[in-house]
Amino acid sequence: MSRTCRRRTLLGLFATLLLASSGCLPIQLAVSPQGQILIPRQEGFFLIDSGTGTVSLLAAASDEPPVFGVFSPDGNHALTVTGLPGGSHTLNLLSLNDRTERVLSRGLNPTYVQWSPDGRHISVSVMAPQTDREHFDRNHPELILLNSEDGSVRRLAQNVGFLHRWFPDASAVLALELTSKEGDDYRGTLTRISLGEEQPLPIVSVLGSHRMFFTLSPDGKKLLVVAKAVGT
Repeated sequence: MSRTCRRRTLLGLFATLLLASSGCLPIQLAVSPQGQILIPRQEGFFLIDSGTGTVSLLAAASDEPPVFGVFSPDGNHALTVTGLPGGSHTLNLLSLNDRTERVLSRGLNPTYVQWSPDGRHISVSVMAPQTDREHFDRNHPELILLNSEDGSVRRLAQNVGFLHRWFPDASAVLALELTSKEGDDYRGTLTRISLGEEQPLPIVSVLGSHRMFFTLSPDGKKLLVVAKAVGT
């Protein structure tokens, strides 16, 4: 494909993404290792080939409207989230090879989902009842771990930010543990939360939004964070 044709294809793809994302909130753009993009629409979940711009229906919508989805690390499965805004949701495991689907979990209210790099677990930030009225004026998510095979649940942390990241060896999750509210901002600690018996390891204290952005480098040795203050 020539550079001009590829540019036109990508422009068409971005236009398709804008149309696909209208009316769907929240949107989490999921891209597979094979270059496929998973998009939720009222009609169902669609796959977009980033190389050709081809759009195909992956799974038709049911009684619960599509919300968002994420790919497994090998790109052979997708975790799709369906449900009504503000209510409980269903997490479905969908095979891209034979298009079979099964329910992994029901009744959660997820705000963010990630698949572990080894494919064994799915981490979910879910809205939870308020547990610390002394330091917070609203409820915040808790971080849970789902077994990707049987859907069994393990709680990792409470009162966390919306975002979290996996370390590349799949041994731990990086999460923002909130400690207090200061004006319109939140104080907390970016913490390495191990899946084993190790105690949580605080990395750096931060001040900013409970939705603050942070990410890890591919080797897990560097951290990028957008905050009002770091290390104070």
